[in-house]
Amino acid sequence: MIKKGIILLLLCTLAVSSLVGCSVAGSDKNNNMVTNGSFTPEETIQVAFDALKELDIKTFDLYTTNQGSGKITGEDKELLDELFVNLSYEIGDAQIDGDKAVVNVKITNTDFSEVISQLVSMSIDKALRNTNDRETDEELLRRLVSEANQAQKQVTSDLELSLESHDKGWKIRLNDETLDVLCGNLMQYMNF
Repeated sequence: MIKKGIILLLLCTLAVSSLVGCSVAGSDKNNNMVTNGSFTPEETIQVAFDALKELDIKTFDLYTTNQGSGKITGEDKELLDELFVNLSYEIGDAQIDGDKAVVNVKITNTDFSEVISQLVSMSIDKALRNTNDRETDEELLRRLVSEANQAQKQVTSDLELSLESHDKGWKIRLNDETLDVLCGNLMQYMNF
């Protein structure tokens, strides 16, 4: 039973990591199809983060340097929708030096930092009590994420996002810290 909790953590990590990938076109703020060659670093962040909020993973992938599947389905979509429903951001100053840029961004989301520790604790408790609880670990995770959203506790982080200019325009260099902040600190407990 304890293994189920660990497996669930891995599944959640996979769901979040499905956010990164590659594509060839996206939409600007007027929903015009474009490649990202015409965007400034700030506009690149705006289009990418708006796409993430809408779970438009193909567009999000276009504006990042990471590569992955870029596909979400069914239950993963429900979970990711809950993770990003309260995501907001403010784009600050940008410093551009040739093909590199650094943009200050303030990111706010629901604080999910306690969800994984609660999930592990509840899964271990369930295993130790050897109950036949009908709620699966996946359902428990979705319930905990939903409850965190309802609690309306938010976390705001100031980040310096690095971007690189490529043939087709600017791309955001996502790292573990950025992904964790976008996910409301959910991932910080997954790195063990």
